[in-house]
Amino acid sequence: MLRPLQMSGVELLSPSLWAEWRRRNSDVTIPLGIAALEQAGNLANLTRLIDGESKPHVGFPFSDTDVYKTLEAIAWTGQSAAPGLLGDFFASTVALLEKVQAPNGMLNSYIQRSPLRVPYDDLSESHELYTAGHLIQAAVADRRMTGNTALIGVALRVADHLFETFGDTRRTDYDGHPGVETALVELYRETGDRRFLELARQFVVHRGAQIFRNDPRGLGYFQDRKPIRHERQIVGHAVRATYLEAGVVDVAIETGDARLLESSLLRWHDMVTKKLYLTGGVGSRHKSEAFGDPYELPADRAYCETCAAIGSIHWSWRLLLATGESKYADLIERTVYNGLGAAISIDGRSFFYSNPLQVRADHEASDEEESGRRLPWYRCACCPPNLMRAFASLPHYVATTTDAGLQLHQFTSASVRTELVSGEVELDITTDYPASGTVDIVVRRSMPPRWVLSVRVPSWAAGGVRAWIDNDPVSLTPTPAGYLEFDREWKVGNRIAVELPVAPRITAGNPRIDGIRDCVAIEYGPLVYCVEEVDNPGADLADLSIDASIEPVSRPRAASTLPALVLAGSVPLRPADGALYQSAHEEQEGGVERGEVVAVPYMTWGNRAAGGMRVWLRRMRASP
Repeated sequence: MLRPLQMSGVELLSPSLWAEWRRRNSDVTIPLGIAALEQAGNLANLTRLIDGESKPHVGFPFSDTDVYKTLEAIAWTGQSAAPGLLGDFFASTVALLEKVQAPNGMLNSYIQRSPLRVPYDDLSESHELYTAGHLIQAAVADRRMTGNTALIGVALRVADHLFETFGDTRRTDYDGHPGVETALVELYRETGDRRFLELARQFVVHRGAQIFRNDPRGLGYFQDRKPIRHERQIVGHAVRATYLEAGVVDVAIETGDARLLESSLLRWHDMVTKKLYLTGGVGSRHKSEAFGDPYELPADRAYCETCAAIGSIHWSWRLLLATGESKYADLIERTVYNGLGAAISIDGRSFFYSNPLQVRADHEASDEEESGRRLPWYRCACCPPNLMRAFASLPHYVATTTDAGLQLHQFTSASVRTELVSGEVELDITTDYPASGTVDIVVRRSMPPRWVLSVRVPSWAAGGVRAWIDNDPVSLTPTPAGYLEFDREWKVGNRIAVELPVAPRITAGNPRIDGIRDCVAIEYGPLVYCVEEVDNPGADLADLSIDASIEPVSRPRAASTLPALVLAGSVPLRPADGALYQSAHEEQEGGVERGEVVAVPYMTWGNRAAGGMRVWLRRMRASP
């Protein structure tokens, strides 16, 4: 078992992409979110519980969660008790929650607003436990960062109410939208009150009793078709599924339930081998925002909801802690850079709900969630505040400890401080990753003197990593878990250098995925690249093809540390917009014109001009 570090033990340092994302989040995105909560009516839903206004509840039944996610984001920034916009909003909102909380501990503006609404009477739709879970998560974050007790007091009363209602199998049903399970386990970890762990376990092990059998969306949508220990496939609504899995792993770890953990490991394997997009996105069906069949991964109809990417990170993080295997950190890395990175604009002011891998220039969206363009907010605004808490909590994922030493999972400039068994260790990490693969680590404190530093070797870097200690090369073979282990007595000033082979590479699509058969994509370290019309003027992106035998070439980009990649490709001289179908043996008239194709990081697409985008490009046919 790996142990997470305290958030205060990891300081992200500039210049680095992670530090910039976190700074932008605090300075720009969270203030934007606070204003949006005022404008959209989320806060008014709560204040009306005090003043008795007759206006109806605004938005979805779970609108309170947008408030709670924002509180959690502020808490992880460390500014919940500080003067200024974020701290003032946090304090005033907590005071509001204290005022409107019911005497029995319930806190839900949608339910409390109307005496006709019966609590927990419509768990397939009301998201009541899910909403409570987000409140609890915010309170735990605040307690861990500041030690304050006001919000945790509100959360404890909510949790007590849940236990009195559901605990000790007083009721055996569960929420249609998981999320409370992880929150209850974290509350147990924070307070030591085992009732909350037992309630989380109850919600997990009872799932699969088919209580949603009459819902037209089907049992799979709710992860309710069979008991969780017997389910081998990841199914249904992708956000609900990944949130549930995070709770499953939490419960398994805390209760020592090996069979429960094994079931989650099987479902993670099912996801990454059959239902995962190259960008780390999950959820291929717009209908029900759900996982599809194995290899059902259309690029143009990819849903890849932002919240599902965040749920995937939460799940993989817990499996990393449980197993110590680098593949879980690999997926976190892929999802952070390509899933989270693309879901928000470079200026931090607009967001994607869904994250396709292809958008046509003349794309016509049926709703705002699949617009193909980032929007400043959404009617269902689950994703923007979820991104806020995700970026605020990035330091969580950098490193862990065991009795043997410290494990470095993610590469970003940072100062890392933690307690080992008999003393404190402090490291300074300097890198411009993922622009390059150079990672420099300097020992600033080492008590005890001997311990093991483990550095992850990404799966794409296997066989190409090099390392030095104090400029002397060292020969290390990655462990079966995927880490270089530096085991020695350390002195202050020791320098470890790791060089990862960050370079362009061409990735072929799995031929079982129909929509990308005979296609290739471009990657650079952990980054997925795409082509945009703005970089390839005059070309219809659907007509481009790539010569996979020629290695892409890096090209610096103005105002960006991440390079563009220049590919050898071709453009048909005659557009392919003639007959809709033609003979398989018919030669295309006019031939092709060879030339350059420019690709940019997928995380940056859609920030400059409207137009088409593609991740997967046709492989150029060999000349006869």
